[in-house]
Amino acid sequence: MDIKEILNSNDDTKLNAMDELEDDIIKSKIAKTIVDDEKKLKAINKIESDGRKDVVARTIEDDDIKIKAIGMIKSEGYKAYTASTLKNEEKKIEIISILKEDRAKAMIASTLSSDEKKVEIISTLKEDRAKAMIASTLSSDEEKVKIISTLKNDEAKAMIASTLSSDEEKVKIICTLKDDYSKFIIAKTLQSDEKKIEAIRMIRDEEYITVIAVTLQSDDKKIVIIRKIKEDGNKIKVAFKLKEDDKRLEAIEMIDEEENKMAIVDQLELDDNKLAMIDIIKNDWWKTQIACSIESDDKKIAAIAKITNRAYKKTIAESIKSDAKRKKIIYDLEKGEDITNEEGSLEPEIVEGKGFLEER
Repeated sequence: MDIKEILNSNDDTKLNAMDELEDDIIKSKIAKTIVDDEKKLKAINKIESDGRKDVVARTIEDDDIKIKAIGMIKSEGYKAYTASTLKNEEKKIEIISILKEDRAKAMIASTLSSDEKKVEIISTLKEDRAKAMIASTLSSDEEKVKIISTLKNDEAKAMIASTLSSDEEKVKIICTLKDDYSKFIIAKTLQSDEKKIEAIRMIRDEEYITVIAVTLQSDDKKIVIIRKIKEDGNKIKVAFKLKEDDKRLEAIEMIDEEENKMAIVDQLELDDNKLAMIDIIKNDWWKTQIACSIESDDKKIAAIAKITNRAYKKTIAESIKSDAKRKKIIYDLEKGEDITNEEGSLEPEIVEGKGFLEER
């Protein structure tokens, strides 16, 4: 019989077919489709891998039979996975009482509905991270804060604190932590921009600061962070999230490398600001890319006048929408004539620009 035939057969046929198979994955796939829980238990006995036994055991409906299946599993981790699916909470607690590993106990305890029972189990554990696994699922912030105060491991504290409902309480916990990663775990769950800024002030690692900064709602606050960041790559990540051209212009001013400036120039929306950047960017090819992205034909013509490379001038000219203007500019370029703005204004008006981008 092929696998498809086996899967469509009755429970007894499936059990017999499993005796002829070696692959535990295929065996477990068949065992999961067995309807009768007692026969499913027999199927589990034919599987070697604890991981595949667990996959089948979790599908058993009857708690008492499921507990027998747990007894067939050696790994405490997989025992815990199966026990977490028990319907009766007292039976879950019974399984916890016979396990040795704190993490396995915590895995089951996290699924209990009673905070009181969870706190009782936490008091019996030694590992801070196992305690945190359970405490993170408590419904009361007050109880969570109490548990945090008993822990030594910063990451375990952060695991619980990140589930608190109050930003203010989260920041209080951040103040007590030493390592940046633990502070970051909490900070990235903050809702308020003000509290995120408070958290950022307590973190030294630029990568973590950047991840938090990109979630800020306020462009002004993003600019504040960009000013403090040293690496261009991190500045760019924050600048990408800016909503307005005037703030993008501020960010460009704070970025060192021209190539990195271009990443933000590409985000500009207003033609006047793009045209202004052509005066700032030195590389003619990048100037050409900016010019080609300009919507207004007249401003494209103004851009051509700012480019020295004649081939690049022609590239820009070919992107002009108006047939008449395009043909005239290309004709003039081929004749070697200088290009001027037909409107008589080569200098753009800066729109909401700041710093070195203000109109000179």
